[in-house]
Amino acid sequence: MKYFFALTLTFLALAAFGRTLEFDVKMKYVTQDRTLNSMSIVSSELGKKFTVSRNGLVAEIYPSLFDTKKLDIETNDLLKLKAKVYQIIDGKKHLIARPEMITKLGSESSIEIQKESGERFIFEITSR
Repeated sequence: MKYFFALTLTFLALAAFGRTLEFDVKMKYVTQDRTLNSMSIVSSELGKKFTVSRNGLVAEIYPSLFDTKKLDIETNDLLKLKAKVYQIIDGKKHLIARPEMITKLGSESSIEIQKESGERFIFEITSR
């Protein structure tokens, strides 16, 4: 019985980790002289990095399940999203932001990062 229970837990953990979701990703980068916008819809598995590239912006996004034990709540629909966002200038990637967020599955989440120079980066993502 112990082996069956352990096997079941392992299977459930792997099934949750390999779950495929659809992500609606919107990015906006505003500098003093221009605005870059990017919108994409991507399907990806939890735990696997995916890349979105449009209009001179490239985002490497790593979605994973959020460990709710840290918050002492019982839910399995929280996602942790980490990203690195680059602007392509003369064919080279220049890091402009590293947003991280915790979001509820199916909810739209956004974060805005503003630098002292006045540059702003807005990152919005919805997972389904």
